[in-house]
Amino acid sequence: MSDILKLQRNFKKHLYRQTDDKIIAALPYSKQEALERLNIYRNNVFGNFNSVLSSIFEVVKMLVGEKYFEQLCDEYNQKHFSRSGNLDNYGDAFPHFLEKLKNKHKLAFLPDVARLELLYHKAYYCADAKIFDLKKFQKIAPQDFSNLKFELHPSCFLMASEFPVFSIWKDNIENGGRKKISLNKAEFVLVERAHGKVEIHNLSKEEFIFLANLGRKKLYNIYKEILRQTKKTCDIGALLNKFISLGIISNFKIEA
Repeated sequence: MSDILKLQRNFKKHLYRQTDDKIIAALPYSKQEALERLNIYRNNVFGNFNSVLSSIFEVVKMLVGEKYFEQLCDEYNQKHFSRSGNLDNYGDAFPHFLEKLKNKHKLAFLPDVARLELLYHKAYYCADAKIFDLKKFQKIAPQDFSNLKFELHPSCFLMASEFPVFSIWKDNIENGGRKKISLNKAEFVLVERAHGKVEIHNLSKEEFIFLANLGRKKLYNIYKEILRQTKKTCDIGALLNKFISLGIISNFKIEA
């Protein structure tokens, strides 16, 4: 077993570094033929990695250009090994990777655009949820309403950015990035797949605070939190009805 593990490690080292002759010596071919066979395998492996990254980070690729995106993928592949046969999670570290390269790509908003695209990808694979039980909800006694807590659909992800990431993403998807967008604007985003198709919503700050606290705080405390952060009153009932009707809120419970 130890010999097999050593062989696997030498094989991996050669695929990534192309410097280890131990795996070549272990193969029943001439050195030239062994290198050619390993190169075929290497090209297939990294070609698959690059295809995964390209499919997830479509807008990032548009923003930096195909040639530079390929360079980013190659560098990412060398620093982040795939640790699973399932490549769905292979791009998890890509936004952080882009964060470290800000001085190279010169696009301060690029890591956040990558985070948004990664959430879109993750939402696609999340579990479904039962439809909100409206009849049961309508039977709640008035004295219990203040003790309600709510659950978001499993596919829901919230994101706050100092940049207009939703506007950048939408413009590139719909218009090829032709619109001039001011970067001096924060945006709040909800990514979800409540009705089978992944959707990205641009939220107001009040909506973001509401959803971010929904599973942790009771409604009155959420109201106070919105008031504290925005200095504005809001209609909690209207927010509740909106996100129940959209399928974003999938369940509720009464806590003492």
